[in-house]
Amino acid sequence: MVLLSMKKLEERLTPHNFLRIHKSYIINMRHFLEMNRTRVTLDNQVVLPFGDSYREKLNSYITSKLLGR
Repeated sequence: MVLLSMKKLEERLTPHNFLRIHKSYIINMRHFLEMNRTRVTLDNQVVLPFGDSYREKLNSYITSKLLGR
């Protein structure tokens, strides 16, 4: 069991490598493979949902870091 809140854990992680995508999930963006309307797929084929409140942040990250815009 982790005794840190997700918010505290998110603050401790490197923001250019890790991104919160759901109230229960923080992912290492180095393992990001693809996203569709409601889910993210990682390079190990794990599929995770992402919350609507995290959609804009995820889209911004993808646009800036992965597409170079």
